[in-house]
Amino acid sequence: MRRFRNRIILGHATLLLVTVLLAATAVIGLHVTTSRLERTGRTVTQDVFVVEQLRFRAEHVVASSRGYLLIASTASRARFEEAIQRVEDSLEALRELGAPIEDVEAAVRHYISLARTAVERRAADATADLMPFLETNMDPARERLEQALHAFVERERSMFEEDSAEARGFANHAEQLVLVATVFCLILGAGIAVISMRRLNTMFASEHEATATAQRAVLSRDEVMAIVSHDLRSPLQTIRLARSTLPDTPATARGARAIDGAVARMDALIGRLLDLAALDRGGLEVRCSTCDVRGLIEAAAAGVELRATAADIAMFTTAPEAVVEADRDRILQVLANLLDNALKHTPSGGRIELRATIGEGVRFEVADTGPGIADDQRGHVFQRYFRGSRIAQGSLGLGLYICKNVVTAHGGEIGVDSEPGRGTTFWFTLPISAADAAARRRAS
Repeated sequence: MRRFRNRIILGHATLLLVTVLLAATAVIGLHVTTSRLERTGRTVTQDVFVVEQLRFRAEHVVASSRGYLLIASTASRARFEEAIQRVEDSLEALRELGAPIEDVEAAVRHYISLARTAVERRAADATADLMPFLETNMDPARERLEQALHAFVERERSMFEEDSAEARGFANHAEQLVLVATVFCLILGAGIAVISMRRLNTMFASEHEATATAQRAVLSRDEVMAIVSHDLRSPLQTIRLARSTLPDTPATARGARAIDGAVARMDALIGRLLDLAALDRGGLEVRCSTCDVRGLIEAAAAGVELRATAADIAMFTTAPEAVVEADRDRILQVLANLLDNALKHTPSGGRIELRATIGEGVRFEVADTGPGIADDQRGHVFQRYFRGSRIAQGSLGLGLYICKNVVTAHGGEIGVDSEPGRGTTFWFTLPISAADAAARRRAS
């Protein structure tokens, strides 16, 4: 079973790892492709923008040169120089983008050099008509500039297409890898499923056989319990009746008490075994009725009063006026068990308190002045067959386990508060009856 579980865990871990790698590959591929395309597209866009800006500023140089040729003012000359400086700024921006601009720069400088030549001649000779010179030489220069700019843009577009093709190729490889990994995951998952189903079928068959065997064992045990209930309690009843016929004399008192104690212990042991069988069959049967809390406290205390007096243990009871819906015999069984444990572990001269308080429900408590319960045992006292230092020798370790199930069947809770050397308090709660709760609400 352990090897099968380890294999299943390993298979699922492998499947999970492959799935994570698959997802990581897809994400990385998408990120790389997208980033590369964005970077290339952004670069091309910037290059084209700067190129168009350069074209516009070069034309502005020529236009400002024409203005100077017409009016030859200081302001027009200043605008011409500013236009040339903006062209220089555009060339510098284009260099910073890292693109080869030798042809573009040569064409631009030739283009604006013609405009500067015309401006300088006009400045030297105010009567010279330089418009024909400018118009004649500008058209070939403009054509050269356009060709250089067009070649630059085409080169950038070609680079973009190459980068896009490489990015698409990378994306295709990533897609193929994802497809192969997906197929592998499907095959691996199908293999794990087939192995798991086969193994689980085998385990189910074994479990079914084990269940059938267990059911047969339970039936056999129930038969044994029925025999125990009948064949042991009948002799106990005979012993009890025979005991009642013994004369009440000092000579027979000690033996009579021994007989009474043995009969009580045997009867309690048989009752616990039968309760355990009932729990295994599906739970204890409780028949609830209206129970007076004070009556429960008094009846439980009366059952151990003689034993407490004989052991020199003081008994104190506190009971409020309250009513609960409970199975009287079962709750008395719980109280008797808790009181019996308290008597066994309270030293001579000690005290036991049996009390009840009212909160959201009714809380019953049995407090003693015994040695307490060790910290490492306190969390186990209600477990089946637990036999800690507080459980008496010869006990089956079923009493508190049955008490817990009785209280749970009533919808209550049970617990223990203890500190080594400072006594122990066992407590349990029961829901207060609806009529009593309504009466208290009206009274408040």
